[in-house]
Amino acid sequence: MCYKVLFFACGVLLLCMFGCSKDSAPENEMPTLTVDEASAISRKTAVISGSISVPEGTEIKSCGFLYSTVSSLPETDSKVVSVILKGLSNTYETTLTGLTPDTKYYYCLYASSGYTTTRSSVREFTTAIDGVPALEVSTSISASETSLTLASKIVDDGGSGIQKFGFAYKETDSSDAEKLVEALDKTNDGRYTFTITGLIAEASYDVRAFATNAKGTGYGEKIILVTSAPETPILQVETKEPGSTSIEISAKLMNDNDLTSSLTEVGFCWSKDQQEPTTDDNKAISQLNGKEFSSIVKELVSETTYYIRAYAINKRTKIGYSNVITFTTTKSAVPKLDVTTTVAIEETSVTLQSKILDNGGHDITKFGFAYKIGNNGTETLKEVPVLELKEDGTFQYTLTGFLPETVYEVRAFAVNGMGTGYGASCQVTTLEQKAPQVSLTMGVPDSHSVTATAIIQNAGGVSSTVREVGFCWATSSTPTLVDNKIKATLDGVSFSSNISGLKAETKYYIRAYAINEAKVGYSEAMEIMTAVSNEPDVDDNVSPDKNN
Repeated sequence: MCYKVLFFACGVLLLCMFGCSKDSAPENEMPTLTVDEASAISRKTAVISGSISVPEGTEIKSCGFLYSTVSSLPETDSKVVSVILKGLSNTYETTLTGLTPDTKYYYCLYASSGYTTTRSSVREFTTAIDGVPALEVSTSISASETSLTLASKIVDDGGSGIQKFGFAYKETDSSDAEKLVEALDKTNDGRYTFTITGLIAEASYDVRAFATNAKGTGYGEKIILVTSAPETPILQVETKEPGSTSIEISAKLMNDNDLTSSLTEVGFCWSKDQQEPTTDDNKAISQLNGKEFSSIVKELVSETTYYIRAYAINKRTKIGYSNVITFTTTKSAVPKLDVTTTVAIEETSVTLQSKILDNGGHDITKFGFAYKIGNNGTETLKEVPVLELKEDGTFQYTLTGFLPETVYEVRAFAVNGMGTGYGASCQVTTLEQKAPQVSLTMGVPDSHSVTATAIIQNAGGVSSTVREVGFCWATSSTPTLVDNKIKATLDGVSFSSNISGLKAETKYYIRAYAINEAKVGYSEAMEIMTAVSNEPDVDDNVSPDKNN
């Protein structure tokens, strides 16, 4: 029997093989040797093959392939790949490695009796020139529901440095373009691994390795891999204290793997009779938030024992259930509300939010927020009804008319047939009230009057309201409201007035003003000089509107 053995012999071996004396050679018929065309030729490798037919009575002591860059295949320049003779008729194939790119090689088969050597005809091939990288077929290391871990090897860099490498993938039969993911590290021999994540459970993917050099991108052979089937979800559930007609419940996925993409439905199921309720009993569908979900189960019967648990269904309709929680609803009572939270705080307003956790066993007739100034312990809570209630019991409202920089006590309330229930109170402090910002422009003064125009740049805060505008003036550089003033009418964000009763040939300073809930804002003062007048001046410059 003959086995394929590959090794490179030194010159001494060749001399021994081909240099033996023919004086004592027996007269035997020589074998017939045939060599085939080379195949699978790359930059550094090629596959050569051939056959040896040995006549009866002929003894062959060694045989194999010779190859060289010299067409005559001289003994000193040729390399030997030996094979072991298996019988009278044998076919051999071997892969030559370590070749030089873009180089012509010559090869043949030989057979030796120990005295004489026979060669086949000589064939040739030329290795490929520099090009894109060559890669092994990718192999799968592991697969989960949403990931594939792969390995490959860059077997040839194509003659230039590797710029990037990794894997290309897409869903099988999809018209989408391949997605490329880059690996970061590889071994000295070109091996690398990578885990593709974010895949769909139990889906088929076309995968192939890639590597890029200066010539372009080379790809390995495509393989098809399938992600794992979804796991049965594992759930843990907990509840808050039940009300008379409802209970708040939450659940969490406990699987180590991320199952979120494979789940089609999550929620809670409950029953008064079944100690292990299923989705065939009462159920409430919820929304997954990360690996958690929650719900308020409503319309329960007061003073009644229930069994409840969470469930999750994956794409293979495998249902996972949590532990069962047993609870008993309370007697009818006033509504139960969550603590009030602040959504937004401004200078004169506060936006609040709360939730009706339980209706107490009766319909809600009114709900909203109650408030008072926080440091006034004797003040009665003022109730402000809210009209809109969301399906989950949440409601929101903006309370207005608050004082700036003031502490208020707020809490939610709801009314049913049993009375009024309040949520836990909280304190909020309104923001500091700033003065309005005003800009001023002046007309050309005459001897006794001038027209002024102003624009409100800022009311002093998001919830601030400008309640009075006008102009003030004096012969001093910073007039205020205690000097001369005239009120104006606000038109959108602008206002104007004719300031009269001025003295001729006199320097005046004029400012616009605006007043909000708490503060006065002034513009920059503008200096004017009234014109010369032929008429007698009035005794003073006090406007008839000074006391307005």
